[in-house]
Amino acid sequence: MEKKVKIVKDYFKDLKFFEKEHYYTVKNNKLTYSVSNIVDKFVEPFDTYNISKNVAKKRGIKQEEVVKEWQDINLLSIKEGNQAHLFGEKYCLNNNLKPKTGLDKAIIKFWKEIPGYIKLVLPEQIMYHKKYLFAGTTDILLYDTCKEKYIIADYKTNKDIFKNFKNKKMLGEFSKLLDNPLNHYQIQLSLYQILFEQVFKESVYKRLIIWLKRDGTYELYETCDFKEKLLLYLEKNKKLLL
Repeated sequence: MEKKVKIVKDYFKDLKFFEKEHYYTVKNNKLTYSVSNIVDKFVEPFDTYNISKNVAKKRGIKQEEVVKEWQDINLLSIKEGNQAHLFGEKYCLNNNLKPKTGLDKAIIKFWKEIPGYIKLVLPEQIMYHKKYLFAGTTDILLYDTCKEKYIIADYKTNKDIFKNFKNKKMLGEFSKLLDNPLNHYQIQLSLYQILFEQVFKESVYKRLIIWLKRDGTYELYETCDFKEKLLLYLEKNKKLLL
């Protein structure tokens, strides 16, 4: 496993991630696009102004109150998610850590239940595409010693990964999919697969969402492989990405 880890790290050695500012550089050159930016290409932006206006009218309160309420919920969600991801990054390397939240307990449960033939390769691996110049960070890279293939996995802390507004669909190449977090993540993990398979070609056979629950449980979802569809999109739009 050490050899595999070294190969991956060496391949992406020129990439740096600035967490506070949330951007990537390669040899001090800032990359324009991340995995999240590309996923956003297939999602209609949330109409905060008009939707909050309608909600405020229905609830008989000021629009500013609705927006502030949403902002507070979003900030709390980001904080909880960041804390869980940090615990997950540390726990897979040191399983003596004690949980502080239900999300932490869910992470511990996942690692205790993972089959022995599945081995950790790397947590929080940053990657970038050397042709299309976009970057991303996957939570977990795993190796299936039986199949001799890799698994890409990501923690998610949403309260509802199926949330959708009035059967709204996604955009472009994914216009047949419902616009919900799970489908966003399916695209996200396929993009991670594209990044990783520059190192070991055709080596990823599974992409997993680990949906962490606040009651200390989790649910696993194996996502669809959208690699070929996304590669066509990247090639078609490479002038916009570079």
